[in-house]
Amino acid sequence: KGLAQHGKKILKPHRITLQYLLAYLLFLDGQYVHAQEWTTNLLQEKEDAVQEIFQFNRILNLLVHFELGNWEHLSYLLLSTRRYFKQRRALYRTESALFRFLQKAINSSAPSAVKLLKKQFREEIEALSQNKEEARFFNYINLPLWLERGV
Repeated sequence: KGLAQHGKKILKPHRITLQYLLAYLLFLDGQYVHAQEWTTNLLQEKEDAVQEIFQFNRILNLLVHFELGNWEHLSYLLLSTRRYFKQRRALYRTESALFRFLQKAINSSAPSAVKLLKKQFREEIEALSQNKEEARFFNYINLPLWLERGV
């Protein structure tokens, strides 16, 4: 309510950051529908400030749709997100691993298969989370925490 009421008074970079953090907190709390509302709102903003937030919001949006089981939409979003990143910057190895995991999950959406894929992905992420070159990614999205809760 406060952000809706006072959001225009907050500088855009601060408002964008706050919106991302709200989406991320809702995601971590398992409130995926509400998290989706915030990620969608950010996707509709013009990307003229805080580029990194917009980039990680796209990844968070993928994770939200994964948790909601929106497989068809996730397939489209994954393709769109890959294209988005190709135009802007090189991928973190963690992002590449996440995209591979999501594609495999989409292709085999049976709950038991997805659970096994998630366990394998968790092992890969554990190693990547120790890599200093990947630290920036984990500052925005704590994949080990997310995977720990769901495996």
